[in-house]
Amino acid sequence: FIFSLVFLGVGIVLYALKIMGPGDTKFLFSFFLLVPIALQDDFFFCLAFVTIVVGLSMLMTNLIENRAKLFYFFKTGDFFPLKQTFGKKFPFAPLIFISWMWFGWRNIGAIQ
Repeated sequence: FIFSLVFLGVGIVLYALKIMGPGDTKFLFSFFLLVPIALQDDFFFCLAFVTIVVGLSMLMTNLIENRAKLFYFFKTGDFFPLKQTFGKKFPFAPLIFISWMWFGWRNIGAIQ
C-alpha cells in the first residue's frame, strides 16, 4: 500500500498547486491497488518515464507556441501573460493509459 499512499499524498499536494485534478489523484491511488505488489516498481517506472517524456514534449511545445509572451515577460516582468501560458492543469489519465499499455506489454509473461 506504500505506492497508493504516496500517490494519495503527492496527489493532494499537486491538486493544491492546481497541477493535477482530484479525479487523477483518486485514479492513481486506486490504480496501484490493482497492480500486484511485485510489479508495482515496474509500473511506477513506466508511469514516471511516460510522464517525463510527454511532460517535456508538452512543455517544449508550449514554450515554442508562446515564445512571444515569454519575450514580453522578460522585457517587462509582467507575470499575467506568463500565468496564462503555464497556468493549465496537466491531464494524467492519458499518461496512465499509455504507461499501463507499456507496462502490460513489458510484463505479459509475468501477469499470466
